[in-house]
Amino acid sequence: MDTREEISEHRTTAGRTAFHDPALKTYLQPTAAISSTVGAGDSAPPETGGQPEVASDTNDANVEVRELTFYLWIVSHVPKTTSQTQTRTSSVLGDFSDRMSDLLDYLLAHHWDALIGTTCSCSAADTQPTRTRTVTCHNCRQYTVSCEVCWLNAHKKAPTHWAQVWDPKSEFFVPHDISRLCDENKISASVNLGHGGDPCPHANSTIEFTLVEPNGVHSTRLRLCKCLNAPDRVAQLMRAGFFPATIREPSTAFSFELLKDFHMHHLESKKSAYDYMGAVVRLTDNVFTADISNPYEAFHRVVQVWGVLTARKRSGQALGIDALMPHRPKGSMRVYCPACPQPGFVKLPGSDQVPEELRCVPGRLSLLCLMTWISRHINQMAWTLDGNHHLNKYEKAGRSDPDSVSLWEGDGYIPEDAEYKAKMQHINATRGQQQKIEGDCDYLKAAQKQKFAKFKGLEVTGVVNCQCEHVFVLSSVDMHAGERTCYSDAALASAFFMYVPKGSGVPAEVLRGIENIGSYDMACITTVNLVKRFIDDYPELVPLVTKMRWGIPAVHCPNHKEQCWFEFGTTYLVCWCHFFGETAEHYWAGANQIGNFTRQMNAGHRHDVLNDHHGDWNWKKTIRLPGQLLSDLRDAKELFHSMRAAFLNLSVDFGSERTEEWNRLSRTFQRTDSGFNSVYRHEAKKLPSKDAVYQALMKDELHRAEAALRPIEGPLSVSFIGEGLKIRDAQRKCRQVVQETGRDHMESHAKEISLRRSKLVSRIGKWRRQQLEVMPSIADKLEATASADSESAIEDEVLWLPSDFSLEDRVRLNLTELASQEIYLREGEAYDAIRAIKSVTRQLDVLRRYQRDRARAQEQNSRALSEIHTAENTQDLHIAHYTETRVALIALGFIAEKDPNTQFPPLSRADTFRKATEDGRNVGDSRRPDGDAFIRAGVRAGQSSSGMRLEQPELGEGDKTSTRSSTINTDRQTGKKTKGQGWIWMPMGKGKMTDDDMRAWLEEGDRVQWFRAEAEMLRFKEQLEKREVEFLRVIDSHTKTSKVWQDLARQQERPGNAAYARRQAAMWSNMATDANGKLEKGGYSLLAEGEDIVSRVLSRRAEQDAYMREYLTQAGSDSRNPS
Repeated sequence: MDTREEISEHRTTAGRTAFHDPALKTYLQPTAAISSTVGAGDSAPPETGGQPEVASDTNDANVEVRELTFYLWIVSHVPKTTSQTQTRTSSVLGDFSDRMSDLLDYLLAHHWDALIGTTCSCSAADTQPTRTRTVTCHNCRQYTVSCEVCWLNAHKKAPTHWAQVWDPKSEFFVPHDISRLCDENKISASVNLGHGGDPCPHANSTIEFTLVEPNGVHSTRLRLCKCLNAPDRVAQLMRAGFFPATIREPSTAFSFELLKDFHMHHLESKKSAYDYMGAVVRLTDNVFTADISNPYEAFHRVVQVWGVLTARKRSGQALGIDALMPHRPKGSMRVYCPACPQPGFVKLPGSDQVPEELRCVPGRLSLLCLMTWISRHINQMAWTLDGNHHLNKYEKAGRSDPDSVSLWEGDGYIPEDAEYKAKMQHINATRGQQQKIEGDCDYLKAAQKQKFAKFKGLEVTGVVNCQCEHVFVLSSVDMHAGERTCYSDAALASAFFMYVPKGSGVPAEVLRGIENIGSYDMACITTVNLVKRFIDDYPELVPLVTKMRWGIPAVHCPNHKEQCWFEFGTTYLVCWCHFFGETAEHYWAGANQIGNFTRQMNAGHRHDVLNDHHGDWNWKKTIRLPGQLLSDLRDAKELFHSMRAAFLNLSVDFGSERTEEWNRLSRTFQRTDSGFNSVYRHEAKKLPSKDAVYQALMKDELHRAEAALRPIEGPLSVSFIGEGLKIRDAQRKCRQVVQETGRDHMESHAKEISLRRSKLVSRIGKWRRQQLEVMPSIADKLEATASADSESAIEDEVLWLPSDFSLEDRVRLNLTELASQEIYLREGEAYDAIRAIKSVTRQLDVLRRYQRDRARAQEQNSRALSEIHTAENTQDLHIAHYTETRVALIALGFIAEKDPNTQFPPLSRADTFRKATEDGRNVGDSRRPDGDAFIRAGVRAGQSSSGMRLEQPELGEGDKTSTRSSTINTDRQTGKKTKGQGWIWMPMGKGKMTDDDMRAWLEEGDRVQWFRAEAEMLRFKEQLEKREVEFLRVIDSHTKTSKVWQDLARQQERPGNAAYARRQAAMWSNMATDANGKLEKGGYSLLAEGEDIVSRVLSRRAEQDAYMREYLTQAGSDSRNPS
């Protein structure tokens, strides 16, 4: 390409880009438009002074060079639009689009070959007759067209490839089975078993046979070996790689490749046998599928057997592994979690020698010595129980096989069916068929309101699974009614029997050396009589359940009554690590997909399929476990350091005198005659919160429903209004992210906005449907909103809550009752916002003091300023929340906008000022009383609206806070009178509380905040230690499993068995090496010679203890001697 052509090509490309880009179009307008578009800060195009030079001679190369330069200048100066930013996917697809025509030509070319009709290469010898090329093979890569005889010779060991035979009349290839071809003797070919693909010399006949391969169904002819001592038909088929459909005179067989392919697709994509076989039939003939024999009936039986055989092979049961693993139940085909303790198999040095004083968890802590708070979590099994009603089974009277039994025979995750049913029938007969879970928890009441009519026509209503914290399935049992205690007990017992073989008693190592903790969404109820039930039903396991501790999953906990939050809340349970208890939900998303076809199966087949999927899930967890542990280690380390810094800063802020007094309190939950006591609870005494109001209104709704004042199935307006307020909160956060500066050019910012808006669209859509039920009178308003051609973003969409209407409209539309409920919730929401502002202001005091007094180097100063910026943005978000809530209360008529005595006055930056508690007394302090402030609301500092755990603040933008420690100057500095304390810190509602009461509120809020920060820190400290121990346990488990397979290989008499065992040994050894590499990547190492795990943990805790001592000592010294 010469210079002129190159210029033309570049100009054309630039012009095409400009034509399709709106931003470029503006730049390519006439001169005036261009001049107005280029900004003052932009450089002008070269040699044009900012204007394109008009060419007097279009053939002049110099002119074209200048034009090209001008075009390229435009392209480089125009801001890139979103449409110009191509992802790799769109770029690759664009490349394909450009070559689409060529690709189609290549595909169509396979339907013809230039060698068709020419002389075959086998005819070169004078002794051979002349044969023409008429047959090819599309299953072979780059197969050269040949004659039938050559094709047969080439496919002796691949007889199920389709022979593509050229039809001279129709002039296209027609697929033929091998039996349609003839050899050099004009004898029809066949699939030959034995003799390396050659026909047996003693076999004079063939049989009609159906072979099923991934490429289709072959109705062919089979020639068996008839030699002396030839094996039977089943053996010959298996040696040739075909699995017979029956044992007695099989006439259908499936290739191993087909079974492996289906098994993997079934496990990974949840494809049913029916759909898979339908695809195979269509691959045979995609037009006349009805003419193809569909072997589905035989196929679904064979894959059931294949799954069990595969499990027996992989578990080692086929090779006699029980002799080398006596600690496991005989015949067990389960995949065990290598990170959990495996008594009798994996034992880290020192893990069974934890001193007694370290096993016992004290009720009190020494703030400066955390070494005594240690070891339950080192040897700990953390399990979850959860029910699932999607994995049910239809009751098909007269159509189910009553003799159907599982081929796993109870050796998998599901107990043997006959024995299990007998056990449940006995329990139900003993305790009554209508046994119920009794209790007064709100969660139980909600669970019992489910419609039991949905179980009609079901033989099995669902399953209860027990899983470890690493999401390995331990056991699974059927439910034949609602979620009764007998089913959860059975799942728990079945999990224990993995380590405690039936009839052997509990091994001492299991009883003394391992702690068991469990999580169940109804733990507050089901654990009350757990030991008593096990004494009757599973007496050998009583020692284990007696010492077992229980928690409620973190997401479920807020739905329980307040007492459950603190008695079973996982954050407040010692040595619980960061086991939040919701891992049972991870498996259901995939398992629910197989429920669509297992509910139609016979009982035994259903259990086999579920066992197979449980085992495959566990195996995938096994191979991914080192990577997950590495990620968990890094997260735990980062979060522990963050939580430790937060706790230490609070300790400095509150002072040693207060924290030492608090530290003498017991962290143990205590039930009392009047309720309960917990250091993590801030008692709501006089002032409401949104949560307290919400729970009170919900209870009122339930009472009204029980009194038949309104149908229980009707919409609950309280929950509807509550969800609407939560959506408003999500809209506000989304607006803040959209307006956030500094990130607006980043791709992550655009993705975050898109994700938040997508969630809002889904959430508002669901809420709108409920709104039509609760507020039918505004249907026209909703319809107008939906049909309006508005360009406003989803975060700005009006929800049409009662506060969005005028008083007259609320009366006309019959929204007065809803308005009163919104008032209650809005009032609590305002108190919540005030509490949040107070909490973050306290944090700002500490952060600003640190930045002022201790941040010296650039890195420290930058990090401190970044933390301050984050806290300021978070406070702005809470101020915006309060302001929006106040506006709504004014619209609802609850408060007057200009009432000077309102409990919710306008909130400005000055109103957030407070005296920093870490500062000494200042001039004028006696005239500025301390913030006896948390009077407006029961302070649950750092707490989410669910009342459960500390959360990192949301990031945001907005005005900056004025505080005594930074932006508020003293009299000496400014010569002006120092600002007074903000109203949010001042006592309000006089007459309700005395000054002493208000100071008690403030003290209690600080105490709760401190204890919760301590709990968060300890949980992540335990998590960090536990994950390291589990990493070491995984490596040890893989190494010992490899050795077991090596020993197993030496015991095998058959070479194939020994080779398979050696292969498994190498696999486990490689997995151990990989896990060790990931451990080192995380900055950890294996235990050194003579080192034990307890010593390592104690050594690290001593270092952490020394760090905390030094930090608190230095901070105390800095407070006494401010710079």
